[in-house]
Amino acid sequence: MLNIKPNPDLTILELADFLHELPDNDDAEAEAGFDMQISSLGNPTNHPCGTAACIGGWANALTGERGSALTLFFTDRGIDYIEANDLCFPYDYPLAWHATPQQAARAVRIIGETGKCDWPAALAGDET
Repeated sequence: MLNIKPNPDLTILELADFLHELPDNDDAEAEAGFDMQISSLGNPTNHPCGTAACIGGWANALTGERGSALTLFFTDRGIDYIEANDLCFPYDYPLAWHATPQQAARAVRIIGETGKCDWPAALAGDET
């Protein structure tokens, strides 16, 4: 289990910065991972990070909140529920279930800057 000091004032862009640095969940050597499929499909994480390893799971872990990341993180920071739902549960964007941490960071950054979920733009390339 990671020793994370919760920050209830975490910003959307700080979450994006954190996600950008995570390894993919298939890195078995990593202490923490990222995988959009874990919470939505009920798959257990392979890492001792104690989070669902998706965008919402990491938002909850970093803020110390429990429950829906949509209402406790994104909507509390001014993001429309539908847009937040599309970000965390990208059923209309099947490739997003396989996003890298860098692509997820780009998606989070886009929604933080525009208020809109834009998985196609986020998936267009890795963030530098």
